[in-house]
Amino acid sequence: MNAQVTAAYNGHAASLSHRRGLVLARRLTCRTDEPLFHEGDAIDHRYEVVSGAVRACKLLPDGRRQILEFYLPGDVFGDDELDTCHGFSAEAAGIDETVLLQTRQRPMAAHTAVDPETMLRMRDQALRSLDMTRSRLLILGRLEAPERLAAFLLEMELRLVGRPPAREATPFVLPISRRDAADYLGITPETLSRCIQDLRRRAVIDVVRQRQVTILDRRTLVDMSCGAAAFSGGCPGHAQRLPAVA
Repeated sequence: MNAQVTAAYNGHAASLSHRRGLVLARRLTCRTDEPLFHEGDAIDHRYEVVSGAVRACKLLPDGRRQILEFYLPGDVFGDDELDTCHGFSAEAAGIDETVLLQTRQRPMAAHTAVDPETMLRMRDQALRSLDMTRSRLLILGRLEAPERLAAFLLEMELRLVGRPPAREATPFVLPISRRDAADYLGITPETLSRCIQDLRRRAVIDVVRQRQVTILDRRTLVDMSCGAAAFSGGCPGHAQRLPAVA
């Protein structure tokens, strides 16, 4: 693997407990924009984000890129069975400094063969990923830039803070830059900035220090997103965490 990552063991591998016994995972610290793997690499590990965030993106021949997914704390990616698109035909890199747990993929596959609970969790994650893909097709194929931003903010709120109380505005900090968000939405950073300013001017959202966002008028965002957030059926990576297997 070509990833340049720093192994942070604190003297030993990080340990995780599972009902079938003690298992081991390697703890990695990925620096800002440092790749975990490149397009075409043979990936034989799975990763779980502990802190920070990872982007998976496709690089186009003319230098442009399309971000396919963001992996946030608790998200698992890199399994051959679940994530071949992101694991083999895309590049994954840390956003800011990111801490991950890394386990070998093959033992994980063997583990699921004898553990029905883990197999069900993996199936649930695969179904959520499929739901998210359908939602992304709707967003990129049919929605205009302001509508894409509305769907994105609702998705990030759900993934970062869960479903907030209906009458309470809960701020959240986006773990990604505006350029990353623009590439994820398939628009330019300038267009994204104009859309954000428009939502602020209309008191739909409040933004502090570029990345801290508070949704003030959720109903307007839901209406703008044309139901794309509800169509996804929730966040793609927050099924129950899969057990790490050495």
